[in-house]
Amino acid sequence: MLLVAKLRNASQLVQREIDDVSITIDVSNIPVLREPIYRAAREGLEQGIEQGRSAGMADLFVAQLFTAFGELPDDVVARIGELPTVHLMELAIDIGTSI
Repeated sequence: MLLVAKLRNASQLVQREIDDVSITIDVSNIPVLREPIYRAAREGLEQGIEQGRSAGMADLFVAQLFTAFGELPDDVVARIGELPTVHLMELAIDIGTSI
């Protein structure tokens, strides 16, 4: 199509039309693509849940530290937010038993 448009000196017009037209293809109805799409969605959901769990655990630990020691520096709070969930849980349990 672009080749014919080029021959007729209309390639810019055709390119603009191509750019303006949006095409939506529902790939979920294509059997070979269905499983990879669902698998990716499940993995994304699991990652989101884990990130939420980790953020909640970090918030709990920061609240416990605030209760014990008062205001925390922003860089400390940021570093706590980067800790793995398992480590945050251990720290929250440790501080919870020592307060």
